[in-house]
Parts: sequence; structure tokens; C-alpha cells
Amino acid sequence: MRKLITVFGASGNQGGGVVRALVDDPGFELRAVSRNPNSDKAARLRKFGVEVVQADYNDPESLERALNGAYGCFVVTDTEWDTDDPLQLELLHGQNVADACKKQGVQHVVFSELLHVKKAIGISARHCDAKGHISDYMKQIGLNKTGIIIPFYFENLLTTMMPRKTGDNTFALGIPFGDKPMPGISAEDIGLVVGAFFRDSAAWGGKSLGVAGDIMLVNDYAKVLSNNLGPKKFFDGQVTVQQVRDLQPYWPAAVDLANMYEFMMRASLPYSKDRTLKLCPAVRSFDQWVADNRDKLDAAIN
Repeated sequence: MRKLITVFGASGNQGGGVVRALVDDPGFELRAVSRNPNSDKAARLRKFGVEVVQADYNDPESLERALNGAYGCFVVTDTEWDTDDPLQLELLHGQNVADACKKQGVQHVVFSELLHVKKAIGISARHCDAKGHISDYMKQIGLNKTGIIIPFYFENLLTTMMPRKTGDNTFALGIPFGDKPMPGISAEDIGLVVGAFFRDSAAWGGKSLGVAGDIMLVNDYAKVLSNNLGPKKFFDGQVTVQQVRDLQPYWPAAVDLANMYEFMMRASLPYSKDRTLKLCPAVRSFDQWVADNRDKLDAAIN
């Protein structure tokens, strides 16, 4: 009998990756959750044979309907930085979906999570802390949860962490990670790992994995970019967490992101490239991801 998996965030990078990883697997059927089931993205999901249902994290009854009959679900929550209290709103959303999973008897929940920052070093990174609290709540109410702990997205280099031009064909990476190796993964590859979790629920229920396609110094990421995007040259811009904090007047998440990077430089991190690739060999290295996205990177930085 096919297992029904409800996928939240199915139109985004993570949830969309889960759909792609499982849609052709005869052991599963998929139900994608959308706030707007009439959108173009929802229509594309239907073309893959995926059921699309309407639900909203602010509407517990809609969540229960979306989870009715589901064996498992993938949960990803967003931090809405333009709201009065992003942490509490995200926590509420996570608790709502956790309660709905409990009520509907969902047997395996995979949650896209981050680590507690305030508990560890006393300063808050609200997007991390919210997900840490949601993870704790899921355990507290007895859900069989697998946590996929997310590192730096390679895709950040196309958006918020785009390399900064410093001269003719020279670009600085503005990632504040000091001299510590930084874990990273393609957001699109997260779905491959989630699919592996669902295929072996007995082994992964109650556990977590810090996923990584690569773990290396920022300067090594720069070398990979230079090797793939020549004649452009890239280097570690040696950005500090304080420089990121100073962007707060222009960027609501600046202090939170700076605090997250400070935590990641100071803490012992759970990310493992070896464990990730052992579970899911198709997860790409940074070099492979850059080769696959050369045109997008060129367009973004030019």
C-alpha cells in the first residue's frame, strides 16, 4: 500500500525538492499544501500527478484536513521578518502544524530545523530559535520526528549573499565565517535527503542529521567559483559579524543572521558531509552545484 506524504512548502525550494524526490517512487503518493491552490506553481505540481490542497498555518482546521490520512509529512516554516514578532508567529505556525499532525495520527514527521542560538550563546537568532522551539514542541507532544538541520544554502550566493564586485573581474564573498569550515548544501538537494528519511522511517524516527554537500573554508568556496567562472576571480572578503549587524537599519534580519553566524563559528556543529553522502550519494558538492548553475551565477553577479 502506498504511503501518503503531505508536503508543506511544496512550491518552494525545500518542499519542491521533496516532491521531485518522491513523485516517481511507487511506494508513496504525495499531497502538496498551498495557501493558493489556484496558483501557477500549484498547477505545475498537478501536472506531476500531485494532489494539491489548500491550507494555511494560521488555520488549524485546514491543517488537519491537509493531514487527513497521511502517513508522513514534511514541515518547513518561514520567518516573516516584516511582522511585529517573527519568532512568536513562526512558533505558533509550527505548533499549529505539530498539533494537527498529532491529532491526525501522522506516523513520521520530517522537520526542516535549525539549532537553538540563544540557549547556546545567549544572543538571539529568531529564525533559528523559533525552529529550535518548534522541534522541542514536536518532541514534547510525542511526534515521531526526524530533524533535518539546515546549513548555508549554496543558493544564497544568488540572492542575499551575492558576491560583491571589487574590481575588474574580481569579487568578494561576504560570508562571515572566519577561519572555520562552513557547511553548505543546495536547497534543492534537501528533498533527496528527506526522501531517504521517509524510505527508512524505522531507522530515522526520533533522530536528526545535519546535512552538508560540502564543508570547507570560505576561501575554498571562492576558489571553486574562480575555477568554474573564470576569468572572474573570487576571494574571501573577510566580512565580520559586526559588519552584518550594522546592516540592521536596512535589513530587518541583519542582527539575527549575524548572531547565527557568530553561533556557528563558536559552537560545535552537527553537520556531516560523510553521513549525508552515505545516506544520499546524489547530494551535490559545491563544485557540482556551481557547474550546474554557472549561467545563473554569471547573470546574478554581472
